Amino acid sequence: PIDIVILYDLSTNSADNLPKYQNLTHDLINKTAEIGSNGSQFALVRYSGPGRTDTAFHLNKHTNRTLLLNG
Repeated sequence: PIDIVILYDLSTNSADNLPKYQNLTHDLINKTAEIGSNGSQFALVRYSGPGRTDTAFHLNKHTNRTLLLNG
């Protein structure tokens, strides 16, 4: 198991990459063997410029793959 924090760079020059980021994230989640408190946990942070970050979800929020992919 591993804890993974994903950072989406949504600043002006990178905002068009959102679909690529989402596809990469889904691929990574689908290739992770076990997800949850006894497996790997994911967090997502969005960056849109200096001093502008937003945590979409924390490591312990989703307890299985379905919740994570739909979150």
